[in-house]
Amino acid sequence: MSNLSTSRTRGEETIYKTQEWQNLTTNNHNIINGNSSENYIENFTDLSNTEKSLVLRQVAQNLKTNPIRKPNLDDDFNERILNLIKNNVYDGISQLDITDNSLPKQNDNILKKIYDEIVDILHQWSDNKYKLHTFFNHSLPHSIRFVSWYPYLSNIKHREKFLNDLATDPRIVLSPMDSEVQRNSDRLIGMLPSAPDMINSKGNMNAVKAILSYHRSLFPYRHDLSNAEYFYAIPIVLSHNTPLSSSEESYLTSLAILIEMYETFLETIPSILCNIYSNNSTEELEPWFCCLTTNSLLFVWDQYLITRDISEFHNELLPAIATAIIIALKDLLMKCKKTSEIEFILQNKPTMIETHQLQSIIAQFFLPNLRYRINSQLSIGPHITNPQELDVKNNPLYNLLRKITQTCNRIAHGEGENNSILNMQTINNIHIKKFDLKMAEREVIGRISSKNECNTLTFEQQQRYNPAIIKVVKKRIDQRYLNELK
Repeated sequence: MSNLSTSRTRGEETIYKTQEWQNLTTNNHNIINGNSSENYIENFTDLSNTEKSLVLRQVAQNLKTNPIRKPNLDDDFNERILNLIKNNVYDGISQLDITDNSLPKQNDNILKKIYDEIVDILHQWSDNKYKLHTFFNHSLPHSIRFVSWYPYLSNIKHREKFLNDLATDPRIVLSPMDSEVQRNSDRLIGMLPSAPDMINSKGNMNAVKAILSYHRSLFPYRHDLSNAEYFYAIPIVLSHNTPLSSSEESYLTSLAILIEMYETFLETIPSILCNIYSNNSTEELEPWFCCLTTNSLLFVWDQYLITRDISEFHNELLPAIATAIIIALKDLLMKCKKTSEIEFILQNKPTMIETHQLQSIIAQFFLPNLRYRINSQLSIGPHITNPQELDVKNNPLYNLLRKITQTCNRIAHGEGENNSILNMQTINNIHIKKFDLKMAEREVIGRISSKNECNTLTFEQQQRYNPAIIKVVKKRIDQRYLNELK
């Protein structure tokens, strides 16, 4: 990382010497000085913390709205920075000893350098974590996921306690119920769609068991951990840049950080979800457990964690994601006749949902409002909020489920325009699905089958044709989604 830091330091020095920087800072200083004079402020340092916060917020607002401000100065400065960054990246790539000069390899090298720079910046300037809001409704690149999550799940006291206990007596960090924790880990992880990503890595499995055994040792009088506490450890371990190997010298260091992140997550979890694991009550959320594949699960965690610094944002995000899952499964849910059938669909069929489907639904129904909430929290200087505790009734999920119900009703049953939009979208989806199916039949069978012809196929023909047709349909859906992103 030292080379990256040196390179970035040189880049900063170059920026500070540019005329664009001088123009921008001179303009901003004039505005700040003018604002201070208007408010009869002589010495900023003489103000109380509350007064400083108010002044900084007022200055920031003036910087956005003051009519004498010159937007072209920002544009010139941003353009100059972009040119410097591009030249810096290209210079770094040109100095590498590369034998493969193909375009894909060049792109990989550029992306790797950018990822390394992002990781280095996050390590050094964790107070800039709010800039990760740019990734909202996108999956964080796996190269930076672990270090991006850490600023939101960092509390050094948890790591220090683990390392001190380990140094004092290694037996302290193991629960007396360690064997039971290990059996439950194997059983519960085996139920998950993400099981292959865990079971195929001995280091990952050992890390989960070590985290949970240590967590269990902190509560000697509890009977057992809840299912939720087992499940919460898995995404944190999967976020690690590379699968953990128990033979590496750095294993204990990585494990200590993972324990710190896990304990911080549980310590700062919203009260409405905290009651689920602390009361060992997962009955209300049982249909939602074990449902998403690894990529979709990590996408959801990305959205939750990079917006944790926004007060009470989870009250809007979690219902939106739950509703997105319901909308993605609406065709299957519409066929259900019993509540048990709905529960089966919610618990088993979300494995069919891919990340891009959740992204599309969120973008269609929720993104403008969620973006507005995110952007409204951004300002220069301190931001004062007054978070309010949820009024949780006897059922710890009362508010969450109520909001899911309200959102589903607004979208499914309509509030004017929403209803017509959903109806039109459903009709279009049906037409597109039928067209994809016909094109897949022509590609696999060699022709488009006539009406009801599929019912006359023999079992052997169905076994031969159906998987191939499904594969072609999936390929067409993926390609269409990629084209929409361009």
